[in-house]
Parts: sequence; C-alpha cells; structure tokens
Amino acid sequence: MSEWDGQSRGNVLGYKIFIFILRYTHIRIAYFIVWFVSLYYYLSLSKKEIRYFYSTILSYPKLKAEISIFRNFLQFARSIIDKVVILADFKGKFTYDYEGEEYLHQMAAAGNGGIILGAHAGNWEIAGHLLRRVNKPVHVVMYDGERSNIKEVLEEITGKRSFNIITIKENDLSHIYVINDVLKRGELIAMHGDRFREGSRVNKVKFMGREANFPLGPYFLAAQCKVPICFVHTMKESLYHYHFYSSPPFEVKTLTKKDRLNEINSLVNEFAHRLEKTVKKYPLQWYNYYNFWQT
Repeated sequence: MSEWDGQSRGNVLGYKIFIFILRYTHIRIAYFIVWFVSLYYYLSLSKKEIRYFYSTILSYPKLKAEISIFRNFLQFARSIIDKVVILADFKGKFTYDYEGEEYLHQMAAAGNGGIILGAHAGNWEIAGHLLRRVNKPVHVVMYDGERSNIKEVLEEITGKRSFNIITIKENDLSHIYVINDVLKRGELIAMHGDRFREGSRVNKVKFMGREANFPLGPYFLAAQCKVPICFVHTMKESLYHYHFYSSPPFEVKTLTKKDRLNEINSLVNEFAHRLEKTVKKYPLQWYNYYNFWQT
C-alpha cells in the first residue's frame, strides 16, 4: 500500500516522564514541555509526506507550510497527552460537544449491531472513550502498532478502557471471526476508514483534490452482516475542548453483486467527502505521516 507500517513513534522513557508529570503536576506543564519535544521531532524527522500535504494539497506558501508542520507535530503530541489524561482520569477537565450522537444511540437501540468508521484525523482513541455514552458494548478494531513495551506502560497507567480492543495482527485473520461474532450479538464495531495494509481491497476516490486509495473492507463487512455504518470524528477545538461528530447511519441494502458494489463505492466517496470537510476545517489535525496520495 504505502510507507505506513502500523508502528507508532516514541520510547518508554519518554512516556514514563510525561506520565509522571501528568500524575503529579498540571497538564499545562506537559503541554509546555512537549513544545520542545515537537521541535526536536520537527528538526530531526523526515517531513516529506506531511510537507506535501501542506505545500501541495493545501497550497500553503513555504513559510506557512513549515510553521503548520511544526504545529501539526505539537497538536499530535498534545493529543497523546490528552489521551493519557482522559483515559487515566488524571487532573484536567475536558469539555465536549456532541454533534449527531443521537444517530449512534438509534443504531445501538435497534439492536442489530453497527460499524463506526473513523480516521486518523483528530483523536481517535478519545472518540472510542466517548462512545461509552452509547448503551452498547463498543469494540475498537486497530492494528497492534504500539510497540509492546510502550503499550504495557500505557495500559498500566490508563487501566481498563471503556471500550474493548480487537487487534489485527500480521498474517492473522482471527479478528474477522471476532468481528462477526460481535456484530451477531448486536454490538458495535469501531474501525478506521483511511488506512489499510498491503493486499487489502481498495477504491481510488477523489480526496482533497487528488486521488487516494481508501479501504473497502468496512463497507463489505457492513453489507455482509447487514448492519448500518456511521462516520465519526473527534476534533480538538481548544486547549481543553473536543467536538465529537457523527454522520447519520448508512446501509448497503441491495443484494445483486453489481448494485452492491455501486453502493459500496458511493459510501467510500461519502466517507472521503466528509473526511475532506473535517480536514479542511481542522488542517492541523491530519495525522497520516506517510505517502497517503502515493505520489
């Protein structure tokens, strides 16, 4: 597919330092320190792909693009801090707006299961945490991209999440059976709609003015299991405020192979269109640091 390998950056010592700061001081201290961490990553990492996003996709002038890259790194670092604070219930109060949440309550109340589709824009894990408001178990499907030692540190401090994790492992299809069982029980699956691994079935659609590949798996799953699918995003709007968005539910209703494929293609385009509107509104919260447009 791409240069994305499912791995996240960071090291155990760095995580432990910030966890200590968050536990015994104030989140503003962590926000201040992470400014220097972001500067280090800005100066040391290759920025070719994210620079393409700001310079070419958004057509920012050179200086604005470079400033936006740094601010993007800073926003991403703060999103990790927010995740730890919220999941571990540390000091620091966040507020939220919920737009379209009623659609998820309706989907849960119907009792037939459903799929919640998000993206790497905004704070995905906080979105999963906020889904505790829905009166149904939520199972988040994700690649096991956190290196195991970092994952252990985070799980130790955040304790039990308010959602379950279904892990996709390399060369292992066991998650498919777990997902099917979850949907048969009428529960909810949350997954990403903007990343995929090599060999996945994709569709090339117009996104941010250029063609990009989006995975078809979530939509085929919705069609096969006859469940609705909602598109969600959780975006940071100020230092301590997040905005949760959900679309109305969509369903793949046709039975013939050709018509079903047309409906699925239409849903992929709808997802890309809604994601584009979100990314344009919050351009500093685009967190796909690989060759997304396959240039």
